[in-house]
Amino acid sequence: MSLLGLLSCNQDSRKEVVAYVSVDRIYAEPILESFSQATGIKVFLTYDVEATKTAGLANRLLLEKDGS
Repeated sequence: MSLLGLLSCNQDSRKEVVAYVSVDRIYAEPILESFSQATGIKVFLTYDVEATKTAGLANRLLLEKDGS
């Protein structure tokens, strides 16, 4: 299964990442929950919607690249 998940680490010492996910939630959540349990890293999930699949997330990443 191909999973488009771009992980962005926070600037501080907390163990957290943001996953930008373009696959359906039903497939992504179990994988990322397993990752969190195995590593202790909290994952914040950001999903794309059907109407803007992939392009919507790409545009969001471009907008956020210099911000948070």
